[in-house]
Amino acid sequence: MTASARTPARLFSRRSLVRSLAAGSAATGMGMALAPTATAKDPNTPWTADHVEHPGGTPDQTAIQDALDAALPDGGHITVGAGVWNVEVPLRIHAGTRLTLAPGTTLLRTGETTTLLSNGPRDGSDTTTGGYDGPGDIIVEGGVWDVNVDNNPRPAWGIVFGHARNITVQDLEIRNVPEWHAIEYNAIYNGLIQNCSLIRATPRANGPWNAEALSIDLAYPGLQPFGAGDYTPSEMIRIIGNHCEDWPTFAGCHSGYGGVWHNQFVISDNTMTNLSYWGVSLRNASRAVITGNTMFDVGGGVWLRPTTVPELQSVTSIVISDNVIDTTTRNEGIRLAGQSESGEDGQIYGASVTGNVIRRANTAGIVTRWSPEAHISDNSIFVTGAAGIEAQDCDLAVIATNYIRDSQDEGLLVSGGRGQQVTGNSVVNAGRAAPASTPAVRFNDVELVSVQGTTVRTRSGASKPSHAMVSNAGSSDIAYTNNDVRDSFATAAFDMQGSGHVNNPPNIA
Repeated sequence: MTASARTPARLFSRRSLVRSLAAGSAATGMGMALAPTATAKDPNTPWTADHVEHPGGTPDQTAIQDALDAALPDGGHITVGAGVWNVEVPLRIHAGTRLTLAPGTTLLRTGETTTLLSNGPRDGSDTTTGGYDGPGDIIVEGGVWDVNVDNNPRPAWGIVFGHARNITVQDLEIRNVPEWHAIEYNAIYNGLIQNCSLIRATPRANGPWNAEALSIDLAYPGLQPFGAGDYTPSEMIRIIGNHCEDWPTFAGCHSGYGGVWHNQFVISDNTMTNLSYWGVSLRNASRAVITGNTMFDVGGGVWLRPTTVPELQSVTSIVISDNVIDTTTRNEGIRLAGQSESGEDGQIYGASVTGNVIRRANTAGIVTRWSPEAHISDNSIFVTGAAGIEAQDCDLAVIATNYIRDSQDEGLLVSGGRGQQVTGNSVVNAGRAAPASTPAVRFNDVELVSVQGTTVRTRSGASKPSHAMVSNAGSSDIAYTNNDVRDSFATAAFDMQGSGHVNNPPNIA
């Protein structure tokens, strides 16, 4: 063990620290408000500032931990000098602390530890801290955090926080993670992860899609990093402006439990590439906004679903907007997978899927299942391995003004449900896999659907779909009017089986 040099501690007021935090937040574009908690500090309490200089050689983490401990009980700002520091046991950060790694600083996992840094003990000694009562008001920033999978393949996190309020991780890189997560927020209220780079992970053998670089989870018994397994969810989480590559999944939550919900997530302006499973994968999250992200060469784009433990539980108020999803290698561009079975309600209510650009999806472009009142509009979908848009059992859904080109199957497929509005969509070159037997637009087992203003076209020289629009015998009361399907079918313009359909005013065929 090599001792390292530390500059003498100095004291300064809480007000001056708050000013420095505000300045740092302004520089990074979005700061974390240090909200008052039940254990708010006296404004006259001094805070500690300490710098830990790298002494040369290969020091371990001891001097850094000493500085973090010296900030007790009132918190402080700890800076760490450039160089490589070996982490043999987890660093433990305390409430009210800001930890800043200087440029050129690397924390390298060399011991059998399961994380580089945590806000609680990793030895099983704390089984009682619950809710959001763990150490909070913490900022971690800067440096390279190398989890060192090639030399240390034991599953691990880069950084993990549990049972806390007001946590920010920003402006750092985490790389080479074995199986688990670069950053996990477990039972966190008001968390921010911004401007981080998340590079390379080895997938787990079971459920590899659950290996998110950024995991937002609840304190599910056995999955919490420390403290009580009391099912505390995460709320008010922002994931903004990060970059991720060579991971199974970028961001998400894969655990849920009946009676609690993850709540108020914003996932925006992130870039991701070379992901084997999903860009964003959320379970049991309500009031979530996923917007402005770019995904290239990913297994799938965005996947949302309810919890099934101990039974299905619905979620509500989802926005998926203005994302670019280019080339999915396994799954859909966007999948809303609600469920409803045996009297249990796991539907996704009031989702809005708008303004996304999806290109070269391995299966469908957008799929919504059991999503009542979903609004699917203004999306541009080019080249899909299945349908362009598929809506299944989505009562009162609105599917409007989407542009769909070169779908292998139908451009629009609406199955089950009642009262959908399908308005102003453009479908070009549908049914590429088997045009002689595939229509551009298909309705199966629907009721009281309004279909207006659809334009169906085929590019010059391309094979035409069998029909512009069809419905099966299980469909009833479809009003299909003012649709323009000229020169876009091989067999007939319409084959509307079922009963009670209306086509007045007429279509243009």
